Amino acid sequence: MKYSVIVLLSFLSFFLIGCSQQESTFIYNDGTYTAEGDHRELGYEVAEVTIKSDRIEKVVLKRMNAEGNEVNYKEWTGEIFDGEMRPDLNKARLELATIIVDKQITEVDAIQGATISSQEWVKAVNRALEKAER
Repeated sequence: MKYSVIVLLSFLSFFLIGCSQQESTFIYNDGTYTAEGDHRELGYEVAEVTIKSDRIEKVVLKRMNAEGNEVNYKEWTGEIFDGEMRPDLNKARLELATIIVDKQITEVDAIQGATISSQEWVKAVNRALEKAER
């Protein structure tokens, strides 16, 4: 009888352990999340971050004007346009997105020539990651 009870309890414990769900160790939910940097007088930055299996799979960075439309990157080439020097935003956004995806971190240096936009893109990426958190 004692032996039967021990066998039965052992069987039940293995059964219950086998049926229990393991807790996920993932930090992020899969999906694409969009967030914005701080709005300034001349516009703001936007980040679209795609998460898959707890990894940053893709980052798309955009610069929006004050009206909320994406800027024409041909006007932001690192040269003078309409009497003002404008940073090469297209190069900066692509470079920054690549660094974030390759290194899987947002603690990155600002891209030279586009310091404020770089900082705001990082802020937007972090806000998108906050939306993705479990």
